[in-house]
Amino acid sequence: MRKTIGILVLLAATGCSGSAPGAPSEEVLAGKLIHGLEDKLKMGGGSVTVELLKDSPASFKIGSPVSGKGGTITVTKLSKCKYQSYADFSGMGGGIGKFTVDLTGLLVDGYPNAQPQGGQLRQLKGASVSCEAVSTGNLDNAQAGGNMCALTQNPETVPAVANISGADFGTLATAFKQEFCK
Repeated sequence: MRKTIGILVLLAATGCSGSAPGAPSEEVLAGKLIHGLEDKLKMGGGSVTVELLKDSPASFKIGSPVSGKGGTITVTKLSKCKYQSYADFSGMGGGIGKFTVDLTGLLVDGYPNAQPQGGQLRQLKGASVSCEAVSTGNLDNAQAGGNMCALTQNPETVPAVANISGADFGTLATAFKQEFCK
């Protein structure tokens, strides 16, 4: 019995992060860091919800439970500390954008509390972000989500579903970089 407990303690101490049952994948955590995506997140009094559809690549459904309209964001790991987000809001007349985000240079203490667009955008200081507009959708106004690349003109900015405080971002970014970017 004592030997079995010792082996279990050793396995737990040497195990990789994310290997524990129920632990979120690296891509799910990248979705939280980059876009503020969390499973079962409710915004606007529940008028908009986020649902995790798949763990790897991480696929999130964002939408209105009332209208049934919404979109998806899929986060895929490309290489160490580099991710691609495919944001598809064509189901609600919006556009489709592909974001490539390299978090290697991300400043964990440089996150401003006042984000542009009131939390709809997230500024990732020090990160390298590129955007490709796959489709502009049926919306003429980029502010309404038609052209995501026009909406995120700053090279360190991505669309976000939820805002986060500077302190919480710093904690999340520090843990993420220590685990996945070394």
